[in-house]
Amino acid sequence: MVSHVIQILIFALLLWLLSVAVNEEVFGIGIPVSFQQSLYVSFESYASLGSSNALPFGPLRIFIGVEGLSGLVVIGWTSAFTYWCMTQYWNDH
Repeated sequence: MVSHVIQILIFALLLWLLSVAVNEEVFGIGIPVSFQQSLYVSFESYASLGSSNALPFGPLRIFIGVEGLSGLVVIGWTSAFTYWCMTQYWNDH
């Protein structure tokens, strides 16, 4: 869980830095993007929920898509690894 949160924080930081560098209405709300907004969008994208009311516009949409794909892969890998560890425990007991 800690690993997932660290990855989400890294994606949120990169999203926030990229949105500041682009310096345009990234989320379509007309105000500068805060780190909390980036963190919220990052959590939703990483978990592949995609129900955010603050979706990015422009080139950052690709970044969010990549985050969704990597979150899906890493969450799947974590599930498979947890299942493998549990089968080892079940076989021993």
